[in-house]
Amino acid sequence: MAIIPQQSFFNYDTEVSDYGDLERLRMVIELLPDEDLICILEQKRGKCGRNKFPVAVMWNILLAGYVFQHPTIASLLRELKRNAQLRLVVSGGILNSNNVPSASAMCRFQKSLYEHQDIIDRMFKTVSGWLGDLLPKFGERTAIDSKVIESYASRRSKGNPGDLRGEHEAKPGKKVYSGKAKVNYLSDNLLSYTF
Repeated sequence: MAIIPQQSFFNYDTEVSDYGDLERLRMVIELLPDEDLICILEQKRGKCGRNKFPVAVMWNILLAGYVFQHPTIASLLRELKRNAQLRLVVSGGILNSNNVPSASAMCRFQKSLYEHQDIIDRMFKTVSGWLGDLLPKFGERTAIDSKVIESYASRRSKGNPGDLRGEHEAKPGKKVYSGKAKVNYLSDNLLSYTF
């Protein structure tokens, strides 16, 4: 008798992690509720603005940077120049290796996004709401990773906060442990800490 095991509702290991980055990027582009943002940015650009790179293409390029985990726009643009499949996914065939946006064009696009943080926050809340509908206990318990956020600045900038070339938000910090740690020796090389 053949027994078919019950499939789980959602299993990241079998359903998402096996996909490549391009497939994950396609899923993000298709599912992200970004229509309002794209429309507003297109209206702002108007008929007089340069339309060498459509707003949706620029937005998809930024999304690719997050999915592919590029630390800088420059590394993302290098990847875009060499990867024809990525160009096809983000632009639908509009881009080729010779007409990838410049770093300054991407910088200007990012600057225009800062004015619409409220729409981006709404998109995040919408997606979080979808997860809450699918996973009833989503958000009941929250854990925060204490990973350091990298900054290229060695100190906080003293200049104008409107100047995007400096570091105006980050503050230095250090990790501090509190409480008493009980050490369990599981083997010679493995330690388990219980708080």
